[in-house]
Amino acid sequence: MKLHEHEMRKRWNTFFLFALVIVLSGTLFLLSTYSKPAKRESRDGNATGSIIGDSPGERKRDWRERRGSNVKEPDGSLPDISFLAKESRLDSHVSSIMDRFMKAGKEEALKEASSRGFKEEEGLIKMVIEVESGQESEIMEKVKELGGRVPKFHGNKLQAYIPPEALEELSNAVGVKRIRRPMTPVPLSIRSQGVSRSGADQWQNLNINYLKLNRPVKVGILDIGFYGYDYLLGSELPSTVTTYSTSGDITGGGEYHGTACAEIVHDMAPEASLYLVNFADDVEFPEAVDYLISQKVDVISHSIGWFNAGPGDGTGPICQEVDRAASAGIVWVTAAGNQADSHWEGNFADQNSNDWNEFYGTDELYRIYLYSGYPFGIGILLNWDDWAVSGSHYVSSQDYDLYLYNRNGVRVAYSVDEQSGLQDQTPTEAIYYIPPTSDYYYLAINRYSATRSVKLELFFIGYFSDTEYVVPQGSLVIPADSRNALAVGAAYWWGNMPLEPFSSWGPTHDGRTKPDLCGYDGVDTWAYGLWDDGYGFYGTSAAAPHVAGAVALLKSKLGSYSLSQIVNIIKSRAKDMEDVGLDNKSGNGRLNLLKK
Repeated sequence: MKLHEHEMRKRWNTFFLFALVIVLSGTLFLLSTYSKPAKRESRDGNATGSIIGDSPGERKRDWRERRGSNVKEPDGSLPDISFLAKESRLDSHVSSIMDRFMKAGKEEALKEASSRGFKEEEGLIKMVIEVESGQESEIMEKVKELGGRVPKFHGNKLQAYIPPEALEELSNAVGVKRIRRPMTPVPLSIRSQGVSRSGADQWQNLNINYLKLNRPVKVGILDIGFYGYDYLLGSELPSTVTTYSTSGDITGGGEYHGTACAEIVHDMAPEASLYLVNFADDVEFPEAVDYLISQKVDVISHSIGWFNAGPGDGTGPICQEVDRAASAGIVWVTAAGNQADSHWEGNFADQNSNDWNEFYGTDELYRIYLYSGYPFGIGILLNWDDWAVSGSHYVSSQDYDLYLYNRNGVRVAYSVDEQSGLQDQTPTEAIYYIPPTSDYYYLAINRYSATRSVKLELFFIGYFSDTEYVVPQGSLVIPADSRNALAVGAAYWWGNMPLEPFSSWGPTHDGRTKPDLCGYDGVDTWAYGLWDDGYGFYGTSAAAPHVAGAVALLKSKLGSYSLSQIVNIIKSRAKDMEDVGLDNKSGNGRLNLLKK
């Protein structure tokens, strides 16, 4: 998914800063469970009071109270980091390895070195020692004396294999200027870290001709734009690709998203033929699917989410397109969504009978912090369980409306579509708003005309934070709810990190377990930059093409196996994470193509 990808950049810097704050404050933060939305402390002094009247135009309380003293504004202060020592003779990587050795021993130091990309041989770590001119021979002897070796040198730079237990003494040796990580040549191509993490690299090297498919596997990347793809032909992408645009602009107006997805598929399945297809809206979407069906692709990688496009039970116009592709024998791989931390759902509640929904307790307002200065702003999507059908048309008759207020009680946006049982009326409302100032805003849902209380569902997209009530359960985007889609959540590629906090949870609204498994994010792409540089491709958008590429890779190596058998192999080999067994957070677990 595209949402939140840029917000997740530089995550490791944030992680370490957060850890530092915890050390300084000595505070234990208890994370509440997601089984029930926790009521947060009021920032306005009276969060539980009714602040809107019996009609949208009335207010029961002076909104000036909501400016109350409990709203804490950021003070811009940073934690004191002056005590962090710098090792002048060691770069930060080597310093971390030495520190790890002193605290936890050699094995942990070797693990630290491996995690930072150092080469290790028989307990020795490959490093570069920069020495004072004329001291080369003395330092070579010192390295040997400490149990290491120096196979190469050039000028005053020694290529050395050093045991971690020798680093402290060696760094203090006369003549040593600096010990650092080797600068390694980087080919002008980028490979997703998910290739090695999933075991795809080992499959790529398999040569089992009696099973190998006698044609390239075809993968369609269905997205909104492929800007820059032509610069990557023969490097990040195959030398030739097939393109098709329903709008005539394959770049989608300069959109990188599809290009990044295509890069990952190519990394995972380098022999696959790629079909880059973009579209602009739900009108063009069926045409794009028609094209991929006509090209007889084997796999579709779809890192796009749809909102208010169906009841979340695998039906609706978007899921119908997935079903059509499945009927043509295509495996559809889709992103589960990035909405676990930007989703709320619950039954309409109205204890005081004033027709305003109570989100928690008697709180009729949902607080959210919106950011100004962005061209998109905020999207607030509301739907409810009144997807009644007459023939092939929705005919919703339960009418609810959506309002957005600023902190002064001024209504700044609203959505009041009619739901009166007429053809093609859907149980949805949507607000798209660009706030003039960054501040807290307040959302309210009004029952305009309804004969029953419905189950409401909210999604937030865009530039926001501090959502007041979060319900991660059921936060899948469409078509991750499809019975014929392989829905993919996101797990960070480094180590055995848990599920990304934003990765959408199941179940579907008809109770099925989703997602099916998790792919990797935070990985290198040309389109979104390198992880080492503080960037990377984040979100379930990055995770889904890893799985799509995995399906293509295994099909290319196991040509006699059906695609459904390939999918079952991938599910069965996934590494369990989160809850034990199949669950609504990570499905079958983290993508893994090797035998358990």
